[in-house]
This record gives sequence, structure tokens and C-alpha cells, in this order.
Amino acid sequence: MRGGGWKRSLVKDPQPGVKGCKWVVKPRNRRSQEWLSVRLRFDRSGAYARRGLRVRNSFDPLFGVDMSVTTPPSATPAPRHGEGAARRTRLSPERESELYAAVLDLVREVGYENLTLDAVAARSRCSKATLYRRWHGKPRLVCAALRHLRPFSLEDLDTGSLRGDVHELARRVGDAKKDIDLMRGITHAVHRDPELAEAMHTALIEPELEVMQAMLDRAVARGEVDSDCPAIPFFPHALSGAVFSRPMIEQRPADAAYLTRYLDAVVLPALLRT
Repeated sequence: MRGGGWKRSLVKDPQPGVKGCKWVVKPRNRRSQEWLSVRLRFDRSGAYARRGLRVRNSFDPLFGVDMSVTTPPSATPAPRHGEGAARRTRLSPERESELYAAVLDLVREVGYENLTLDAVAARSRCSKATLYRRWHGKPRLVCAALRHLRPFSLEDLDTGSLRGDVHELARRVGDAKKDIDLMRGITHAVHRDPELAEAMHTALIEPELEVMQAMLDRAVARGEVDSDCPAIPFFPHALSGAVFSRPMIEQRPADAAYLTRYLDAVVLPALLRT
């Protein structure tokens, strides 16, 4: 070999139960060391890879220590496709909140039908590939934004009595800020887009229905409501009807005071055992 030559010997890998080999490299002079370091880097990334083996980088050409030991691919399994990319593109909670806010701002400005993921990516400074990988399209992204930034929450709704739960529910819903522009941009699209309607039901409606059903189940367990009370299935309809009908009929918002009066006069008498 040019440059002073070098010596190598092939010995069996002493590790029991692992097939492979070990290169013992002994350069004869500094010029061979420089050439050999380049050659071995190529071998580690090229030739060994073609043999289906992985190499631990433990060769030091300046001191002539043993090069790496090869191991079969099964010893160090590679991550599944997409795992590395998912880790690199995971959004922090702060960035996720900013992205959701940008999505809802665009819905207010252009409506759901005219919203595009290109516009979301430009407004939020987030790649379009990340949006598709995380939310699989516009319907799920918009519904996730609505759920994340909803103006009220029904979690931990348990005062110990049905009347107390209903009044607390009226307070949370009635005191929440009503985003008319946002609802206008979503409502019409729900009737035209089955995928959006399904995503909204899964992300927004079902969790609230579960909370209301748990509230009524507790009332039945306490003996406040009969288990066969015919009004139980209509409780969510009565509440949502009051929220959306007052602005249309009276041109006034359904605030907490109005909802409390409505629930006391109409809903609770139909539910509570007399």
C-alpha cells in the first residue's frame, strides 16, 4: 500500500452469542494513520452498512487502538419510521397555544370554508407537514383549537347536589364570553361538511355530554332524581336550546342570570323528584 503501508488482521469477535468480527489496525507511520482514518470512516458508513452490520465508533488512528466491533442490526433496533421526525417537530405548549390562536383568528377573518392550511402555516410559522402529521387536516385542527381555547370548562363540576350543579353550570356557560364572529364562521360549515361535524362532535360535544350524564347519574344515586325520569335524556337539549335561542328571539345573550332562571323554572321541576 502507498504511504508507508499498514497492517491489519481479522480476528473473531470475543463477545459470546454475537456474530461479527473485530478489525485490529496497526498503522506503520503517521502518513498511513492519516490515510487510514479516511478509509475507515468510509468503511464504517459504506462497506459495513452494505453487509447489514452496525459499528461502534471506537477507533483512534493516532494511537492505533482497536477499531469498532460489529453487531447485528437486531441488537440495536432503529426507530420506526416517523418517530424521529415526530420528536423533532413536537410543539411546546406555548407554541401549540399560539398556533390554535392563529387558527381561530383566521376562522373569524375568512370563515371555515375559506380557511387553508397554507394560511395557517404562514400565520403560525409552522410547517404544513407538521399540521398534517399532527391533525390530519383542517377539521381536526379547527376542532382542537376550539376545544383548547373554549371560554369555559365543565371539568370538576360537582357541588354535591343537582340544584347546585345546575346553577354552577349556568354560571360557567352564561359568564363565558360569546364569540359571535367565530361561531358564525363555524356554524354554517358544520351543516355542509360532514367531516367537520363529526370532528366537532368527537372533540367538543361528546366530552360535555359525558359531564352532564355523570352529573345526572350522581343525582340518581343520591335519590334526587328517579332513574326512569323521562326528562333525563332531554337535559342537554334544554340547556343548549336556551343558550342559542335567546339571542335569536330576544336579541340578548343568554347570561348566567337568565340561564339560572330558565333552569329553575323549566328544567329542574322536570328532573327533581316531587
